[in-house]
Amino acid sequence: LPEIARFFGTRAWQAHKGAFGHLCVIGGSAGFCHAPVLSALGAVKSGVGLLTLAAPVQSGWAAAAHVPEAMVSVLDAPLGSLSAESLAAWGRDLNGFDALVAGPGLSQAGPVSGLVSQLLGTYTGRLVLDADGLNVLAALRAEGWRPREGQRLVLTPHPGEAARLLGITVQDVQRDRLSAVRRLADVYRAVVVLKGAGTLVCEPGGVPWLNLTGNPGMASGGTGDVLGGMVGALWAQGLDAVQAAIVAVWAHGTAGDFAAVAESQTSLSAISLVKQLGPVFQMIERKAV
Repeated sequence: LPEIARFFGTRAWQAHKGAFGHLCVIGGSAGFCHAPVLSALGAVKSGVGLLTLAAPVQSGWAAAAHVPEAMVSVLDAPLGSLSAESLAAWGRDLNGFDALVAGPGLSQAGPVSGLVSQLLGTYTGRLVLDADGLNVLAALRAEGWRPREGQRLVLTPHPGEAARLLGITVQDVQRDRLSAVRRLADVYRAVVVLKGAGTLVCEPGGVPWLNLTGNPGMASGGTGDVLGGMVGALWAQGLDAVQAAIVAVWAHGTAGDFAAVAESQTSLSAISLVKQLGPVFQMIERKAV
């Protein structure tokens, strides 16, 4: 906890919302409208100053109910999924955001590939790729994609996504998770969060960090979406990529542990985890003073 608090720091008395970053979450599709909303919730509860949610209309409705703090931009998705054309029609300069989280609920429909490819090719800020964004990245890599010089990228795969990114089996990943996270970081020139029991965080050429918080009750849909939003929020606030990932992973797992005590592992859900983020960050703040 003391090292986590050292990364986190304290807020200046005269601080305003503009001092804590503007994050954009891009995601959602027909049938997966709540995934980016869960990312948005994780971001809001991790202290980001401003949050924009760019998603299809169904996600906008969900955000109105669950995360009213978000500024919602409804994007065109005539076939149910977002595309490069969706971003073009929006017309927003994405480089005006301090960080992006792309992927939660995007789906693996054909048009999504163009959207992810455009972000990787043109966005110059801090980019967190999660969920379906990672599946598209794996396909792009197979077609010859390589990271741009100076690209700022965080990847947050679970073992299945990691296997696709490396072109190996899930069993291979789980057999040697340390090797897998190192390879991912080096191949993609990114900070990588390899999720699972004993989540690992690694930067290119670095020594992986092992997280010991969390419990099996977190093995439920939506908890990973929350983590992606947390990483993006902390990165947007000025932590470097590794620090943002480490703090987010530790806080996410600790919130899961608090939720298990409050509700049981069996009843633990993404929303019950989000509700425990306040007490977790309170612990961090007290150590940071």
